[in-house]
Amino acid sequence: DNFRLGDIQELPPHDKLAHMERWDDFIAAPGITYEIAERHMDAVRSGEEANPFYRNEYLFVATGGSTGRRGVFVWDLEFLRQIMCYTYRYLINDEQNNGYDGPMKMATVEAPTLLHGSGYVFPSKPLPEFELLKLASTDPIPEACAKLNDFQPNYLMAYASSVAELASAQLRGQLDIHPRWVCTNSGPQDEDIRQRSMRAWGVKASNSWGCVEIGQMAIETESAPEMVICEDGAVLEVVDKNNNPVDDPRDAAKLLATNLT
Repeated sequence: DNFRLGDIQELPPHDKLAHMERWDDFIAAPGITYEIAERHMDAVRSGEEANPFYRNEYLFVATGGSTGRRGVFVWDLEFLRQIMCYTYRYLINDEQNNGYDGPMKMATVEAPTLLHGSGYVFPSKPLPEFELLKLASTDPIPEACAKLNDFQPNYLMAYASSVAELASAQLRGQLDIHPRWVCTNSGPQDEDIRQRSMRAWGVKASNSWGCVEIGQMAIETESAPEMVICEDGAVLEVVDKNNNPVDDPRDAAKLLATNLT
């Protein structure tokens, strides 16, 4: 009850490896151990278990293992709702400010596996009137284009690599959609993707930045010149190699993130 924001600097940071080594100590959800999580994920992966939510409440989400070891994290339903709100609240706010009252049709291109967080966060309805089309990043481009042409989304949320492929398909004449908003996730967005999106649809591809461990940390909006940090969901500290805060980003060695959700 007496914890203050400044006290965060007194907390010892830990990385994904430490989290995995002491998984059972860190997880506060009652009755859940790493053994239970692995057993449930194996059952979901094999198709033996159709419900990815353990006890209809907890989702075990895995990272890609790019650092050498796959991380496993626990999301509950409230955390999932919060990430979805962080992702789409600025879009909704911009549309309200613009006075837009047309259809709200969202197409997403995300991971095909039930163990990846993108498949739950992005194909979500931020408002009841939203219509959704969920595509997998592994869908063949001709198949994806046919579905998108039929659905005609106003909004497109997809992997950065998928946005690049779809923009190229639009420029070839294979795809014919006219989104008002395009946003990328789950991968770096480079200048080539922005230019392709602009040439294909006349829309700047917004960028979003998140991770399984924290959720959505920052996102570009229509009105802000840079990415907007989701400060109500995470505290981000730019520090040197000894975890001391730095004022000049050029002196930074790493970024510490504290999840508030």
